[in-house]
Amino acid sequence: MVEVSRKKGERRQPWFSRELAKLRKVLHDSEKEWLNCDSKETKREKRKEYVEKRRKYKKAVCRAKRKFDEGKQVRLEKLITSPRKWWAEVRKLGLIGGKKKDMTGRVYDEGGVMRQGKEAVEVWRSYFEKVLNEGGNSVDQGGGDVLGGESSWIDEGITREEVEQALGKLKRRAAPGTDGLTAEMVSSKELVDFWHHLFNWCWTNGMIPTEWRRSVIVPIPKKK
Repeated sequence: MVEVSRKKGERRQPWFSRELAKLRKVLHDSEKEWLNCDSKETKREKRKEYVEKRRKYKKAVCRAKRKFDEGKQVRLEKLITSPRKWWAEVRKLGLIGGKKKDMTGRVYDEGGVMRQGKEAVEVWRSYFEKVLNEGGNSVDQGGGDVLGGESSWIDEGITREEVEQALGKLKRRAAPGTDGLTAEMVSSKELVDFWHHLFNWCWTNGMIPTEWRRSVIVPIPKKK
């Protein structure tokens, strides 16, 4: 894949190649011919041509994205035996780190006042704190051990089979989280032992990577 040369200050996706640029130009030219055509019959034909070229362009974009993601996966699999190099490659690929975007936008508080920026973040924090803590103080009034007498299994380590089952349940072809890692990447067979070791270390020491504590909440507006 050959990347398109960028102009100063211009941003392009790393998977966008010269071939895609040519296809996009052909698509735009076809659209202009269709919209500027005066004859109804000719315009109908031009529209069909435009729709077909648009379909080919979208298909080419999907192929380019898929090939780029597969290339990232191959590079990470080659470095699986060296955790330090693996994480360095992850950062190099831009899968983690970088400036985080403010996804909260604008939101109305309980009083109907619109909040932005940090005030919007505080509104979301208060809302989820209230929702997630509802019923959290309910306690079994009967006394005794809630788990019962036989609870030693809960302190046992995580097995490799449990890791494989969890990875198998991941939703494929879904959008990645804040770290940019897709389900196809993390569920690779070469990574099972790595996750098994990492999860058991987290379970034993009671700590998890900072990146796992981050999430993205995207408010979806609904029509009233």
